[in-house]
Amino acid sequence: MELKDYGSAPFVTNIEEATKENTNYRTALWTGKNLQVTLMSNEIISALESGVDIIKVFPGSEISSTFLQTINSPIPQAKLMPSGGVNTGNITDWLQRGAVAVSIGNSIAFDTEEEVQSASSSLVHSLIAHNTTSL
Repeated sequence: MELKDYGSAPFVTNIEEATKENTNYRTALWTGKNLQVTLMSNEIISALESGVDIIKVFPGSEISSTFLQTINSPIPQAKLMPSGGVNTGNITDWLQRGAVAVSIGNSIAFDTEEEVQSASSSLVHSLIAHNTTSL
């Protein structure tokens, strides 16, 4: 498979095979015109200028929460939401550094209902503690 920008032309691939063939994991196939994933401040400004309310910062696991401070310093109107890598150990860090929301998935994905409830409870307690200390 050739890794190239297919633009908005229809493109179908076997994602498992494409993943195995892609030795440069940071290279992506782009198949549309509206998806934009970046860590560049100029693209955040472009998103704001196009009317975006909240900007998803992904993957959060690849950057640190200090990224939010770095962006919000020159662009305070940017409302950022980290996704990927947000968990009970770092949720308050993200919020303290300027996240207006967080996206949580794998950190509460478990096999049993009890495990999901426990992880969810930990996240709620972290949020309550954050809200109490930030008032």
